[in-house]
Amino acid sequence: MTDEEIMELYHGFSDEQYKAIEKYVNKYHEPWPLMGPHSVELINHCVETGYNIDQLPDDDEFKKKYYSEDIVY
Repeated sequence: MTDEEIMELYHGFSDEQYKAIEKYVNKYHEPWPLMGPHSVELINHCVETGYNIDQLPDDDEFKKKYYSEDIVY
């Protein structure tokens, strides 16, 4: 999929979420998970740290916050 095709998945998201996901897609050329957190804070964290969502270390504070055992998506 091209970045443009990936971004078609996110029509209907808020402008803030869409822009954050667009930065993520442009950097990693892969989709942000449709199921799970769509927190702009988490998306920006991934872009800024250079880790895609699957590469975040287990001890990452944002991963702990958004992917705790108590949260089910």
